[in-house]
Amino acid sequence: MSAVVKQPSLHAPARLDQLAWYYHRFRAMDGPEVAHRLGEAVKRRLSRFVRSGWSAFDMGDGAVPSLPPRPGALDEIAPRLMDQWREAAEAARRGDVSLLGQTWPAERGAARWHRDPVTGGSWPARTYCFDVSYRRERKLGDVKYVWELNRLQFLQPVAALAAYERDDALAAFCFDEIESWIDVNPPFRGINWASGIELALRIVSLLVIVGLIGAERASPEQRRKVRACLAAHAYWLARYPSRHSSANNHLIAEAGALFLLGTLWPELGFSRRAAEARDVLIAETGRQFHDDGVGAEQSPTYAAFTLEWYLLCAAVATNAGTPFPSSVTRRLGDAGQLLRWITDEGGNVPRIGDDDEGRVLADGPVADGTYVASVLACTSAQLGRPNLAPPRVSPSLRNLYFGLPSPCQSGPKGARTFTNGGYSVLRRRISGRKAMMVMDHGPLGHLTIAAHGHADALALWLHLGDQPVLVDAGTYLYHSGGAWRDRLRGTGLHNTLCLDGQDSSRIAGPFNWSRKATCERLAWTNTKAETSVCARHDGYILSHGVWHERRLTVHAHGFTVHDALIQGEASATVGRRSVEISFLVHPDLDVVTEGDTATIARDGETLLRVTGKGAFALTLVRGSCEPARGWYSDHFGSLKPAPQLVFQPKVAGERQFEITFEIIAPPAPSKRARDEIVESPHARAELVTAHASMAPHD
Repeated sequence: MSAVVKQPSLHAPARLDQLAWYYHRFRAMDGPEVAHRLGEAVKRRLSRFVRSGWSAFDMGDGAVPSLPPRPGALDEIAPRLMDQWREAAEAARRGDVSLLGQTWPAERGAARWHRDPVTGGSWPARTYCFDVSYRRERKLGDVKYVWELNRLQFLQPVAALAAYERDDALAAFCFDEIESWIDVNPPFRGINWASGIELALRIVSLLVIVGLIGAERASPEQRRKVRACLAAHAYWLARYPSRHSSANNHLIAEAGALFLLGTLWPELGFSRRAAEARDVLIAETGRQFHDDGVGAEQSPTYAAFTLEWYLLCAAVATNAGTPFPSSVTRRLGDAGQLLRWITDEGGNVPRIGDDDEGRVLADGPVADGTYVASVLACTSAQLGRPNLAPPRVSPSLRNLYFGLPSPCQSGPKGARTFTNGGYSVLRRRISGRKAMMVMDHGPLGHLTIAAHGHADALALWLHLGDQPVLVDAGTYLYHSGGAWRDRLRGTGLHNTLCLDGQDSSRIAGPFNWSRKATCERLAWTNTKAETSVCARHDGYILSHGVWHERRLTVHAHGFTVHDALIQGEASATVGRRSVEISFLVHPDLDVVTEGDTATIARDGETLLRVTGKGAFALTLVRGSCEPARGWYSDHFGSLKPAPQLVFQPKVAGERQFEITFEIIAPPAPSKRARDEIVESPHARAELVTAHASMAPHD
C-alpha cells in the first residue's frame, strides 16, 4: 500500500509563485528563444478567434488513416495477452479505468473526460485551452491524471481484443468512446488541447484503434468525426511546435505524429508538413541521444519513450518505401546498446531521473514495470539485433508492430564507460551473484532547463541478479507535487554525498534549475588488475568552495566507494559542514544496522553488507519529512517509506570518506536439495556451473 502523504503547505502566495516561475524560465532562454516565445504568445491570443469548432475541420466521410499491425502478428501475439486485454476491456466497459495507479469513478458521459480521479474535481472543458493555468493549479490535482485518460491509450488493447475475436460489439464500443471524446472536446477548448504531446499520443491511439478494428466498423458519421478530429489535431500540432529549451521528447512526439499523419493520410494535404517532420526526426537523433547512445534527458524511461516513437516512425517510413537514413538506424542501435548494458537479469533498469510512465503503445491497466525491456525487445526485433534483446521477453501490444525476439541471456559482461552520456557500468559475477553497478558522472539533463534530470551527480545504483538493491527515489508527482516534487529530485534522496542538506544542482520549479552541477570523469581503469572509475562535480564550489570527488573500485567480494571533498582553486574555505553520504535501499528488502555496518537481506537471505570505514555514525531512516529521507515512489502518484542508510562522519572537518560494499554469496544447496536434482548431464552441468560461480570472476 502507498503511504498517504500530507502535502506541505505553500507559504508563498500563488502570484509570487507564478512570478518566480516566469523569472527562472526566462533566465533559461537565449535571445532567439525569447523572440520565439513572444511570437508564440501573440499567436495564441489570435488563435482564440479563428477556426473554432469541428465544422472548420469537416472533411466529410471517407478513408481514415490507420496503423494496422504486422501481417499475422495478432495470431502470434494475442493468445499470450488475452487475460490482460480482457481485463482492459471489462474495465473500459464499466468505466472504472485504472491508469497511473488511480482508478477513475465508474461514470459515463461528458464529465469523465475532464475528471481528476484523485480530487474528484473537473478541469475546464470550454475555456480556451491556453487560458487553463494547469502549471500552478493545486485544487484540481496533477494535470497528468486527466491527460492520461484522454490519450485514449486504454482503448488500444480493447481494439486489439475486438480485432482478434472479431467482436463487432466491442469494436462499436471503441468508436462510441472516441465519438464521446470528440463531442465534448471541441477544438481548441478545455484542458485536453493545452499540450502538444497529448495531442500527438492521442493521434497514435486513433491510428492504432482504426488500424486494428478497421474504419468500416464505424458509422459514416463517426468516420466523419474522426477525420475532422485528426485534421484539427494536425493543425494545432503544426501551429505550436516545441522549440528551443522545450525541444525534448515533446518535440519528437509532435514531429512523429505529424510524420505519421502526413505519410498515412495523403488526403490531408500535409505532405510538406510530413517532410518537415521527417527532417526534424532525422536531425534530432543526434540531439536526443548522445554519441554513445545515452538518452540526453538522462532518464532510461524517457530514452525508451523517445526510442519507441522513432521505431514506430521508422517502421512507417520503411513501409512507405522511404526508409530513414542508416545514420538514424545506427543511433537507435546505440541507444539500445546503452539500455541493454543497464538491464539486469529480470529486465529491470535503474530508475535514473524522472519516470512519468509515458508510453506510445499501451496494454491497459496492468502496470508496465518492464517498459524499458519491452522497448528494448522491439528495438532488437526491428533492427535485427538479437544481442539487444533483454534476458526476459514478455509480449506486449507493441510487439504487434515491431516483432517479438527471443530472449538474450548472454548480455554484456565486464565494464564500460559511456563518456558523452556520463555513465560507467560495471557488470561481473561477484560471490556467486550477478552484480550490475552504475555510476552517474554525466550532465544533469537535456537543454537549458534539464526538465527531467535529478540532482544525482555521482550517484550509484546496484542490482544483484534480478533485484534492485540501491535505488533512486523515483518521481511521485509533477505539477501538483509542490515541495515533494523538489524533495524527490533533490540530492538527499539519491545515493551520493550531500553537504549541509543542499542540493548539488539548485531547483527552480518543477522542470527547471537555477544552477546545474557539472560532472567530469577524471579516470577510468578496466584491466585485469583493477576496474575503477573516478569523477567529480562542482555543485558545491559556489556554496562551499569544494569539489565532490568519488572513486568506485570493484574488488573480489564487492566494491568500495571513496568520497573526497577537494578544495577548489581561488575558493574561500567554508567552516564546519554537515556531511551525509546516503544510500536508498529498495523497500522490498530488509535492513539491519549494527554500529557502522548495515546488512541488507531479501526473505531472510543476506545479499549485501555495507560498512563505513573510519569514524562514521550510521543512521537507518524510513519516512522522514524534515529533512526528506527514506522515501520511495514505485509509480506515479505513489509514495511510501523505504530504508535509507545515512553515513555521517564523527570528526568535524573530515574530507576523506570510505564505504565498502560486500556482496554475500548465496547459501550452498543442501545435501537433500542436491540429491533431489535429476541425475542428467544437463542437471549436473548446472550444478557444476553454480558451484563454479561462487568464485569471483568477470
